[in-house]
Amino acid sequence: MQVQHARQIEAEYMTPLLGLVEALAEGVLLRLANGKIIYANEAAARILGTSRAALLDATPPRLIKTLLNDQGRRMRRRDWPDARALRSGERVRDQILGLVNVRDDSVRWLVATCQPLSAEGAATPHSVMISFEDVTEVREARRRVRYLATHDSLTGLLNRGAFEETMATALLRVARRGGQFALLYIDLDRFKSINDSLGHTVGDNLLQHLARRFEKIIGSAGQLARWGGDEFLVLLDDATHALAVAQRLIDAAGEPCEVESLLLSIGASIGIAFAPEHGTDTATLLRHADTAMYRAKEHGRRQAEIFNPAMNAHLERRARLDAGLRQALDRNELSIIYQPVIDLRSLEMTGVEALLRWHSPELGDIAPSEFIALAEDTGLIVPIGEWAMRTVFAQAAEWQAIQAAQIASLQVGEVMRPPLRVALNVSARQLLWSDLANTVERALAATGALPRRLEFELTESLLLQDSTTLARNISRLREMGIQLAIDDFGTGYASLSYLLRFPISTLKIDQSFIRRVPGDRDAMSIAEAIVAMSSALGLRCIAEGVETRAQFDFLRMVDCDAIQGFLVASPLDAAQISERLLAPNGRQVTVGSSE
Repeated sequence: MQVQHARQIEAEYMTPLLGLVEALAEGVLLRLANGKIIYANEAAARILGTSRAALLDATPPRLIKTLLNDQGRRMRRRDWPDARALRSGERVRDQILGLVNVRDDSVRWLVATCQPLSAEGAATPHSVMISFEDVTEVREARRRVRYLATHDSLTGLLNRGAFEETMATALLRVARRGGQFALLYIDLDRFKSINDSLGHTVGDNLLQHLARRFEKIIGSAGQLARWGGDEFLVLLDDATHALAVAQRLIDAAGEPCEVESLLLSIGASIGIAFAPEHGTDTATLLRHADTAMYRAKEHGRRQAEIFNPAMNAHLERRARLDAGLRQALDRNELSIIYQPVIDLRSLEMTGVEALLRWHSPELGDIAPSEFIALAEDTGLIVPIGEWAMRTVFAQAAEWQAIQAAQIASLQVGEVMRPPLRVALNVSARQLLWSDLANTVERALAATGALPRRLEFELTESLLLQDSTTLARNISRLREMGIQLAIDDFGTGYASLSYLLRFPISTLKIDQSFIRRVPGDRDAMSIAEAIVAMSSALGLRCIAEGVETRAQFDFLRMVDCDAIQGFLVASPLDAAQISERLLAPNGRQVTVGSSE
């Protein structure tokens, strides 16, 4: 009777689609509620490392020791997706699983979907269809990228980006639960003279020795990072011991250190800032700790200073910027320029990225890194972002009209140029704004821009936000047809599950990696891994900040899709982009041989 029931299920669900299912690269299994597998395609057997006959055997071999979730933790049998689907009667989709092999404990990572199947009128499912895809190589590439992107290649400590993320998490915790933490900014005294006189190899070895000493002192009491050059940062969970820990670090730095038969002694100056007293955001806290460190140097070095607001003249500038930015829109002080995106194969401009600029009559040209962060903090990014969106959409519509006219006038044999994609950075605050999608729809309706030729760039760390507003906004943007890109990729912590969950079309390699090519092997490895992962996921990959021919040649060698940077095209105003579109070969660029 059971055999007959199994054949009936297989005939009902599998036979009509047998040719399609057999051709899939995904594995497909049909399992009865009692655990027996009654169908398996060849892909399933290949992925699971066995044969189809073995899977369909009355007593199949035990292949899986256990399953791991996306975080690598062991799952209870009742929480396996097939068990959940049978129990709930609802589909479990796109779950990342680690299959621990019973023979050698090796792990194969899959993305699985389980669809329960029920007879008409039945209260419970009689079977479950399991489809799965092997993502082991993609996950391993992601793990390697994450490690290289978050650790300093010389000392093995956390690097700048990772520490900033750690600080942001700590600040969020303090804001929600109260409490305090300390930030220590360590700068080695006269390290440059050692580098200049004894060479960078000796200097690098000294940094490695000091990093190990500092690690022993900090231990589990906080987080230690190399900020760059001869600077280190410490985040201490217990702020009450900040001065004592700082003194221990100063003493450790001052102890003689043997490097290549040389006995070297160096000092350290440390600035201390407390959160939230001295800052409730990463940039402010870092600036105040840095200010305190320079005061320690002014007071004779080899000592620690706690930040005092009287130290910081920059606070006055921030207030002036804040006041000026609040009037910048009304005064028409903001403008948009466009950075061309160049296809690496055709050397043709296939897109542009919109860049916001601010010129204040009183303060002059303000760096985007300065005023955009301020706009985020104050909430001004929402009205500024809406203005930028309408401006960019209107310009995109004008370019789309130019291209439509060119297509209409094409003669037989003439090649149609690819449509120009226009990208716009969207901040975290905007994407977490409940009215964003409605604002975008209004801007599209007002300008007539085609959404499928528009792209919103968002930061990688934003994907970690557990926000229904974010998920809803992203979903609606994709429904409109707007493309999504991850900007500065490789510097954040978005897991593979988030990368697969959101409808991303483009990854942009952060220019901090490209800047170090070709001299830094770690940076080259990161860039190459990101390109490979993009290809594996079917995403477009763009490298930012390309300024030398060596960087260009490397990116071409690893088969990156497109690049941005001064080597191929400086930012242009809208009229200059229009001129390029109208000129016969205006979208084509040439690449020089000089650095």
